[in-house]
Amino acid sequence: MNFPGLDLAWTYGHHAGHALRMVRTWSLSEARAGVACDEKILVVATTALGDSLLTTPLIVLLGTLVTAVASFYFGANSVASAHEAILRASAVTAAPILTGLTPVSVKRGAGPLPVKIFGANLGRVTNAAFVRNGKALDTTLGSVSDTEIACTVTSKTDADPGKYDLALFEGIREVARKPEAFEVVP
Repeated sequence: MNFPGLDLAWTYGHHAGHALRMVRTWSLSEARAGVACDEKILVVATTALGDSLLTTPLIVLLGTLVTAVASFYFGANSVASAHEAILRASAVTAAPILTGLTPVSVKRGAGPLPVKIFGANLGRVTNAAFVRNGKALDTTLGSVSDTEIACTVTSKTDADPGKYDLALFEGIREVARKPEAFEVVP
């Protein structure tokens, strides 16, 4: 343990525990059975240098920290609800699918235009962008449902005429794209 004066006491205490059969090596199945019936267990590990470490307090501390972090991050208030929240967060969900939009064009410099985007699995979309050659039209997201997104696209007088891709995002991650879905006409 590398604590002066404590190493010798630890060694004698450990050997005495073995002699009294209070301390012994357990198999994995014995340890599992002991934990299952709430038996008090002190886990001791030996490092490569021969130092003994009392790891039970460390294991308890790590378990408490993991539960606390999961509870905070996933909004849970117990271990069971933290587990459920983790399962919900890790569930595989279908990617958004774009099927169309209306209208499909706007006159250059026309100002704000309401646009409806149609598809499936759109409920998690947090942003939409109409992009062409690295430039984007000003787009403001309105209502979002699983099958429809309402947004407003602003066509300024300096907007490049031509076809624009429609890109959908969840946070900063692009999740769907419809090439040349929208056009700015001169």
